[in-house]
Order: sequence, then structure tokens, then C-alpha cells
Amino acid sequence: MDTKQLIELFRKDLKVEHDSSNYTKALDELFGGSVKLSADDIEELVIRSVNDHSSSRKHFLKYLIERPGNVLDIIENGHTRVISAVIDSFQNAQDTLPLINEIARRVKHNDNVGWELKLLYQLLNKYNYKYQDVGLFVRYLLRRMGEQQIRSLALLLFVVLENKYSKEFRNDFYEVMSSLLVETEADFETSMVIILEALGELYPVLTDSCSKVFLSKDMQTVLRDKMFRKRELILKALVLLSVACIDEPIRNYVAERYTSVLEKWLDDKDFGLLAALVLVKSRSFSKLKSTNIENLRDLFIENLESTNNKNLDAVVEGLTYLSLKPSVRNALRSNSDACLSLVQLAMEPSTSASIKYGCIVILVNLTTLPRETTPEQSSLNSLRAYAELKTKAEEEVVPEDEDQVLGFIEDYILETQLIGKLKSQYSDMMHSCREQFAKLIYNATRERRLVPECVKQGATSVLLEYLANSPQQSAYRIFATRALIRILIKTNPELLFNRYSPLNAVPFIFELLPSLDGSDDEALLNLITIKDSYEALLALTNLATMSSSDILSKLIVSNKSYWMKIMNGILDETVEVRRSTLELLCNLMAQPSNIAAKFFNFKNPESVKNFDILVELLRLEDVQSQRAVAAIFANTGGTIPFIAEELLQKKKLIDFVLDTLIEQYEDEELSNRLLFFIDALLDVVKPGDFNPFFQNTKLQTALKKFTDARKSDNTLTQQLIKSIKPKVT
Repeated sequence: MDTKQLIELFRKDLKVEHDSSNYTKALDELFGGSVKLSADDIEELVIRSVNDHSSSRKHFLKYLIERPGNVLDIIENGHTRVISAVIDSFQNAQDTLPLINEIARRVKHNDNVGWELKLLYQLLNKYNYKYQDVGLFVRYLLRRMGEQQIRSLALLLFVVLENKYSKEFRNDFYEVMSSLLVETEADFETSMVIILEALGELYPVLTDSCSKVFLSKDMQTVLRDKMFRKRELILKALVLLSVACIDEPIRNYVAERYTSVLEKWLDDKDFGLLAALVLVKSRSFSKLKSTNIENLRDLFIENLESTNNKNLDAVVEGLTYLSLKPSVRNALRSNSDACLSLVQLAMEPSTSASIKYGCIVILVNLTTLPRETTPEQSSLNSLRAYAELKTKAEEEVVPEDEDQVLGFIEDYILETQLIGKLKSQYSDMMHSCREQFAKLIYNATRERRLVPECVKQGATSVLLEYLANSPQQSAYRIFATRALIRILIKTNPELLFNRYSPLNAVPFIFELLPSLDGSDDEALLNLITIKDSYEALLALTNLATMSSSDILSKLIVSNKSYWMKIMNGILDETVEVRRSTLELLCNLMAQPSNIAAKFFNFKNPESVKNFDILVELLRLEDVQSQRAVAAIFANTGGTIPFIAEELLQKKKLIDFVLDTLIEQYEDEELSNRLLFFIDALLDVVKPGDFNPFFQNTKLQTALKKFTDARKSDNTLTQQLIKSIKPKVT
């Protein structure tokens, strides 16, 4: 059987294992050059040889160890499935060293090594090597960081190497970069291009190592004395200064040492925007001499509106930083052309991911209401690195008008259908962009009258999608949950859900109700306010009015965490939270069978404890809370007779009901609920059984109060008293 016949059999019957000798023969023909196969056929042969027989796997491994270059030449055009097969063929790290050395040789000699670097990445993740076996890749890859196909893979590899060999890697990294700086004496431009491109790409992932190189004497000598005299390198130098500002000490260093140099380049048509960006990112405002923040702002805005701007990334990034300043936000909102440019860039599907992200961040800053800019929220309005741009003094000196912000939301977010347009692109957005989109919806839902239009454009489904797939520890998750809750409070939930069940929202709502049992994330717990918990309870109460309320109550009762949060709520020291929790229970008790066992199962100690708490709550000073508790007892007593029979025996409950009735007979709603409860209990008293209300002086006192105050003129009150009197006298 020849190789092509074997592969044909593979494709016809994937599960049949053929004679292993056919596999080894096919491998010999493939690597011996006697047969030419397509990439798909090579992939099929290698995978089956590794997976089907131990003998063919060993034979393939022999080729990998003895002739790695030959094997790579043949299989490197395959798919990632081939990489997995290669990895699976090895038994230990030692066997992989010939392959590692071959990959290193190819990287060094500038071969097209994208596929090989993917293979290397998986090998480094699976096996533990001595640093001396893999350290050469630091030198080789650093010299190739300017190549597009190498760059992203090299970043991944450097992260793995630093994580596994931190000390050796950092020393090697510094030595390689230092040697490149020495080489600048002989070939200045070539060596500097390598250095600038490597540092510019690696700074975000290897910040400490890059900062050490940046601050070195040789690097600073080259930058200050030579770099800004050679136009061919200025652009790359400015990119490096920009990205280096992510490190606080470097940001301060750049502000101190480079501000005057950067100001000189502001008028240059090629470098002005990047120089302005570095000035903004280094926060050099107090050191500016020939320009100011307003000039920088206007430079970015002017270029934002340009139809042919090759530096749009720098423009958007600069405005992203500056839009944290109230004065800049006010100016941007007043510039309709700039606002439309930002919206159009954000909603255009072809806009690059980084520019789209920056535009949405700016729009988030422009739509944040002044009342929302507390210190805690300010740090989340945009990238954390931007937060220090704001100072308290600036906030006080430059006020923002809430009506202007709301008008901006209406004109540029809702009327442009931006939420709807971004919703249609949601699946293609990177995660950080989705976070900002959720924050944008949060901002737009702060004003009640704007909620319906947000819903119309699909905000609800965006929020549910985001919450279902975002990390639990994300602070932006809180904003998304707040927005969802706001929508649930201000909209009829029956009209909201087409694609999703209303119950899909329940887990997210409960996230804003702290457990208080030590399981809460402390950082996020500090961001959750009393208002958050109060509104979460209102949203659940609104859901409890739906036709699916019975399912909601089952869900809450069956989930230990949810129920614990409900019990925390009825004991909360904040009146609004406690009242809202009781009102939620009251709504759920409209169909009490699910909740009743949590309070009225007198054989269960936990239920007895909950019942005792509920009885005590009847005597709260907050009348609205009392009404809710009274309704819980009334609903249960009126719909579940056997529980009503047991409640007749609860002397403390009866006393509290009567005391409350006497003291607060003037509250019609509370009184009617208590009278209904008494009447329901009397209905289950059997002849000859104990009747705690019979000739009860407290009850007689209460009924007299109604008569004296003519409260019995109320139709319902009159009917209840009329029903009660014959049963107690």
C-alpha cells in the first residue's frame, strides 16, 4: 500500500487502525522525498502516525530527533493540529532539544519562522528547560521585533520566558540591549531601529526590564545627544517615549527631561501630534513654556476632523487622556463637528480596534454626569493610567452642566443610534471595548426619560450578553449591572425580554446584594453602595410582578446564596434596604407555597428562627415595612389553612398583631392587612378548639377604636370587622 492509498483510507474510515508498517513506510516516503503531499495530506499522515500506533509514533519521533530540519521543512505549512501532534510525540524535554536548536537556528538566520514560533510556544508551556537551552531566543528574537509576523509571537514567548526564568531572562534581556547600544557606535541607525522597536513593543508586557534599559546611561546618552538629531529615528523615539509613560517613574522622568525637546517638535507636520501625545501622557502641563493644554487640545481636535490623518491613533489617544479634564470635556461637547467625528469613528465597522476603543472611552467620559464623578468612579471612567490627570482643584474650578451632558447623550448617543450600531458589532469587539460600551449604556440610563430609547436600541441584550461573559472581578461589571437594574426598574419587564428569559437577569442583580459572609470580593464590595442594593431589590420586586413570579420565588428559595442575601436584607440597618427586601417577599408571597417553608415550617429550626425574626419585624417603626410584614402573614394565613391553624398557637405573634392594630389603626392599609390576617385565622378555628381572639380585650379595644374613629366607614374595613365580630363574641 503506497502513501496516497493509506491517506485515502484515512479519509474514508477515520476510526480503523491500519497496519503500523504502512504508517512507517509512508513516513519514510514523506521524509525521504519520494512522495509529494498536500499540506492537508501531510497533516493527516502525521496526526494518525502519532495517534494510532506507538511504533509509528516512535518512528516519527526518530525523524524529529535525528532530522528536525528536514521534518520542519515538510510540515511547517500545516495547521495547528500538526503542532499538537508534534508535541504529543515527545516523551520528555530532552528529546525536544534537537528541535529547539533547529528552531533557534532558523530564528537567528532570518527564516520565515511564524509556524515554528507557535510550536516553540507550546513546547515552552509543556516542558521545563534549563535556561541555557532556550536563552538564545532572547537575543535572536529581540533583533527581529520589527518584523510584523514575529512581533506578536515574540511577545508571548518573552512573557513565558520571564515567568519561568525571571532572573536569568532579565539579566539576558539587559545584556542584549546593552550590547545593541554599544553597536550603535558602528552602525547607529540599524542598531537603534532594533532597540526602539523592541522596547516600543515589549514595554507593556516587560515594563520593569524595559525601564531598566531606558534609564541606563548609554540609552539616555543616545536618546538625548543623537536621536532627536536624526529625523529617520524621531518617530520611533517618540513612540517609545509614549509607551514608556505607562511606568510611573519613567513618566516623571520624561516630564522632567524631555518636555522642552517635545515642545520644539509640536509644529512639525510629521512629528507634532506624537510629541503632543507624549506631553499629555507624561502630564507635563506645569512644565510647559511655549504651549498649554488648550493648544494641545485644539491640535488633537483639528486633526480629528481631518479627512486624511495618518496619525489618527495618536489623535484619539491624546483626546482619551485629555477628556478626563472637565475643561476639555466642556470644549468637546461644544464642538459638534468633533462630536460627530468621534461618533462616526466609533460606529464605523471598519474602524481599527484601538481607535474604536479610544473613541468609546472619550464618549464615556463625555456622557458621565457630574454627580457620577466621585473619586471612586473617576478612577473607572477610563483607563486607570489616565486617572491622575484629574485633580480636585480642577474639578472645583471647571464645573460641568448636567443638562449639557444629558443633551449630549440625546444628540450624539441616542439620536445617532450609536447603541444600536455598536450592538450589531458586539461579537467582533475586543473585551476592553465591550467594557467601555457597557459603561456608555450605564451613563445613558442614568436619566429616566432616556431609558426607553436605550432599550429600543437593544441595550438590555447587550448588558445580559456582557454580564454572561465578563470576569466576575471586573469593576465594569458593576456598571453593567447597575444599568440593567435601572432598565428593570424603569420599564415593564414583561415588555423587555424577547430573546432572553427575565430570569436570566436574576444572578446579576444578586451580585449587588452583598453576602457579608466573607465570600465577597473586598475590592468590589467597596464599590457597591446602599443605593445599589436598594435598586437591586426594586428590580427583583418588579420581576416578581411578572407572570413568571412563581419561578422566580422557586429560584430564590432553592439558591442558598440568594436566600442568605434576602435574610441579610430584612435585617439590614438601612431602612430602605430592609423595607425593599420585605416588599419583595411580600410580592413573592402572592403565591406563598415556595416561600412559606422558609418561615412557617415549625419542625425546622432555621425556619423557626426566620419566623421569629418576621414576628419581631412587625413592630418596626417604619410603617411601610410593617405593611409588607403584615401582607406576608395575611397572604400565608389566607391561602394555606394548615399554616393558619399553627399560627393560632403563636401567642407572641397574636399579641404583636393586636398591639400594632391598636397603635396604628389610623393607617388604613396596615390595618386592613392585619384585620384580613385575623379573619383568615378565625376561619380555620374548629368548634371546640382554642380561639385566641375570643373575648380578647386587645381585639375588642382595637375594634372600638375603629368604631369611634369611624374607620369602619371604609367598605373593606367594614366588611372585615363585620366578618370578625361574630367569631370573637
